[in-house]
Amino acid sequence: TIADNYLPYGSNYAVSFVGNPHSVNGAGVYPPGIVIAANRYLAAKGSSLRAYDITGSSMEQLYSYLDQGYPVLVWSTTGMASPYVTGHQSYGGRTYPWFSQEHCVVLKGYNRRTNTVYVSDSISGDLGRNASRFTDLYNQIGRFAVVIR
Repeated sequence: TIADNYLPYGSNYAVSFVGNPHSVNGAGVYPPGIVIAANRYLAAKGSSLRAYDITGSSMEQLYSYLDQGYPVLVWSTTGMASPYVTGHQSYGGRTYPWFSQEHCVVLKGYNRRTNTVYVSDSISGDLGRNASRFTDLYNQIGRFAVVIR
């Protein structure tokens, strides 16, 4: 799997996965580590696609990627719960918060009229979320995101 063969492991969750991704006790990883794993995988498969850390992008910028046909990996919380920060790590001049409900979803669509974003969630499946709440969480957490294009 990508996690077994390409994901970096270590003690700094900003750039490497902490724990076991196949276990409920596995902690997680932030955009720099995901970009490393994705680019290792894409290169091994001979793909011309590349992963990019687009942390700091506004929701409008994320919508622009969607409009171009590129889903975006976004850091959120499990069940869109309010984040509870329990620690911090640094990497590349940026500080990454750790919160117990850290979770990623793939942002794959939006509807301005109904104020809905559409995500693929590894826990809950494909679903719609309130765009205002989703954006608030995205901003509160730190606007962490990755796109492959």
